[in-house]
Amino acid sequence: MPKPKRARKSKPGWASAALASLASLLSDTRDVVAPLFDEEPAARRGGQLVFVYGTLRRGKNNHHRMHGAESVGEATVRDHAKTTRVGGPAIVPSRGHEVRGELYRIDARTLRDVDQYESPEFERRPVRLADGRTAWAYVYRTR
Repeated sequence: MPKPKRARKSKPGWASAALASLASLLSDTRDVVAPLFDEEPAARRGGQLVFVYGTLRRGKNNHHRMHGAESVGEATVRDHAKTTRVGGPAIVPSRGHEVRGELYRIDARTLRDVDQYESPEFERRPVRLADGRTAWAYVYRTR
């Protein structure tokens, strides 16, 4: 008759270490996942207006970076022109020209995320909209 197997002794505290590790992982992902399920519009959180004209627009490949954003509608920026000569869509100051795009109200966390996404060749600057409002936009640094 075979001998019964002895229960393995485990190191004390392994369970609490595993739980602490899991709690840390969940805490780190909460900031990434929470905006996807956040039902409170950015407007109620005192969001800021951001004008987008390229890959951050609805239906474009980087729109997912606008998580938690509230669409305000279409908008036009005055005294700027759109160019793609810099490897992708960009706007540059240009008196008398206008750029059409989309306007969003976003919270501080999303604004920080978009700031980190944008290339150092772009600077977030206030721009004047055709309707007189002011919004942030990512403007190509012309040096």
